[in-house]
This record gives sequence, C-alpha cells and structure tokens, in this order.
Amino acid sequence: MIDLRQIVGEQAKAIRPLLTDHHRLELNSPEDEVRVFGDKIRLGAVILNLIDNAVKYSPAGGLVEVLVTTGGDHAFVSVRDHGLGISDDDLDRLFTRFGRIDNPGARHIGGTGLGLYLSREIARRHDGDILVESEAGLGSRFTLSLPISP
Repeated sequence: MIDLRQIVGEQAKAIRPLLTDHHRLELNSPEDEVRVFGDKIRLGAVILNLIDNAVKYSPAGGLVEVLVTTGGDHAFVSVRDHGLGISDDDLDRLFTRFGRIDNPGARHIGGTGLGLYLSREIARRHDGDILVESEAGLGSRFTLSLPISP
C-alpha cells in the first residue's frame, strides 16, 4: 500500500529543475493519506510522464496544476495545463503505440509516442485508467484514476 500524495509530491519535486522561468507548477492534495495498492516506481513514472507532458506541451509557459482528490472508491491525479491542447480528431490516437499528433506548434517537441500508451497500460494493470479532456489551443487535463485501498 502506498500514499499517492507522496508519489505525486516526489514527482513534482523531480520535475521542478526542468521547468522554465515561464512555467509554474502548483500541487494541491488532501491532508489525509490517499492509499492505493500499486508499484510505487511504475505509478511514479506515470505521474512524471503526465506532468512532463503538461510542461512540454505548454511551450509558452503558464500554470501546470496537479491535483490529488478522491471520490467514491477511487483516487485521482489530475494534471492540467493551459498549452497547445488537442483537437477532438486527434484524441483517439493519444493512447496508441507510437501515436504522435501532427500539431504545428509541437513539431519541435521530441518523443517516441510511447509515453501515454505505456502510462495507460500501467494504470490499467493497477485496475485504473487515464482519461483526457482537451481543447485545441486551450490546454488539456489528464486524469489518472486508481482504486483506493481499503
């Protein structure tokens, strides 16, 4: 059993040195532990990937919000940016193997197109998932959901 707040805090701390002067990272989580069953290293990699993507796909900078919440029998980690966003037509390709979106504003951003695919696979092997809400030009919100441990 692991405290999801702790993992999120560690990943936010790890990425801070990579932020530009134009980025601001804000972390909000409950005071009480948020316990889930899972592999701390793999879930940490998922959370780091979501935060890193939010920073990368906000080339002009801005606020990246990381929020830990609970609802019902699930815990949630939401990562919201105010960057490039994703069009409805491209959402289906996000979680596919090597699925890269052809966005003129993101052509300079490197990557293999495996990060979100692998992150979702890890989430699903923990009986969770990753959902996305996005609008082109307005940013994105990726939400990791995991069952809370009893």
